[in-house]
Amino acid sequence: MNFQRTVLLLVAILALTAGIALLLQDGPNSQTFSGVLIRVGLMLSALCLAYPQLENLKNRLSLFTIVLVVFMLLLVAARPRIFPIAAGIALGSILLNGLLRRLSGKIPKQ
Repeated sequence: MNFQRTVLLLVAILALTAGIALLLQDGPNSQTFSGVLIRVGLMLSALCLAYPQLENLKNRLSLFTIVLVVFMLLLVAARPRIFPIAAGIALGSILLNGLLRRLSGKIPKQ
């Protein structure tokens, strides 16, 4: 297991633990923050499980596109109502990345 995957797993566990701890408290904003932390923790744990496949995407997508898609996934995990906007931005970024790579001639061999 490499360092980035371990750090991702630790942050996911911390977010889940903090979300569960806030869920058990009786505060006015604890329900809201606990929901956000639990969703983000689950999203990060799914990214940790899919990390080997994400490593293969480095050859096909630019770093900016990968960071943008991960940021949009985390944003949707925090605020599910903005899914259509985030999906449009992520899809546009992926399509633009493919078009720019095709025009530049940097298409990886299959």
